[in-house]
Amino acid sequence: MRPLGILTASTRLFRLAFAGLACAVAAPREAGAQGERREFGLDIFGVSWHYDARSYWDGAEMVPYQERNPGVGLHLRIGGRGRHVWMLKAGGFEDSFRNLSLFAGPVWQYRVLGGLHAGAGVLLFRSESFVSPVVPLPLLTYRAGRVGINATWMPPGEADASGAFAFFGTVVLWRR
Repeated sequence: MRPLGILTASTRLFRLAFAGLACAVAAPREAGAQGERREFGLDIFGVSWHYDARSYWDGAEMVPYQERNPGVGLHLRIGGRGRHVWMLKAGGFEDSFRNLSLFAGPVWQYRVLGGLHAGAGVLLFRSESFVSPVVPLPLLTYRAGRVGINATWMPPGEADASGAFAFFGTVVLWRR
């Protein structure tokens, strides 16, 4: 169980992250900015694959990792130039330990070739499954129009846990 001080600080960080996301959505586009395009969409979370183990010890018995991870998130492209893209992402999903994981943070990607993008994000997590509230994650995306398929690597939350590859989709709802 987390001490109350850490939980309170974590709640404040998430409120600040969501307020920043709301401000970025409402901010007017800079006049004369070339090559920048804003977009808003949904991330739809789905599946993970644990490569080190199929189950974990919960203190009483071995429990299989949950590899269906339903959830939803917000995707906001806030800018970019040339091949560089900056986004804010926030959302929640049921993680592999059956805990609710909430996250928010900036993501940078580089368009490698056509619709293939590679990059990383530094996300604030609020979850019983992550040891650190700040988690850097790589992100690989293939975009075709308004739809994207994403893959990321989730580090082990504890020393005896398995890391995982997670896969999710992005649907762009609005673009300007």
